[in-house]
Amino acid sequence: MYKIMNAYMSKVQLQTGPELQQRLCDIVNSIKEIKSFSVTEHFKQFAIDMKLESFSVDRAAAVFHELQGKIASPYSSFYVRFNEGRCVRYRFITCKEDKQGIYCDFIFS
Repeated sequence: MYKIMNAYMSKVQLQTGPELQQRLCDIVNSIKEIKSFSVTEHFKQFAIDMKLESFSVDRAAAVFHELQGKIASPYSSFYVRFNEGRCVRYRFITCKEDKQGIYCDFIFS
């Protein structure tokens, strides 16, 4: 799956910046199941580390799909999920028709 994700990412011009980071913070902050979170940006990629009120794989999936619904472009999006012990990671990328998009690592614990 890494090869597929990396091939997809090579076709997208990743966008970042303070306005986009603030938009992501506002979206994450609007979800009541998230107890706390932090957003970091590194090499045009966002990492959003979230603590859920009550962690489970099912709850993480539900929150991820809510986030995806608020962030995903209708043109194209792709994600891969990894279970990593007591946390779940979603690698997510979405882009518009002009191939400009965003990449996020969503980490739930």
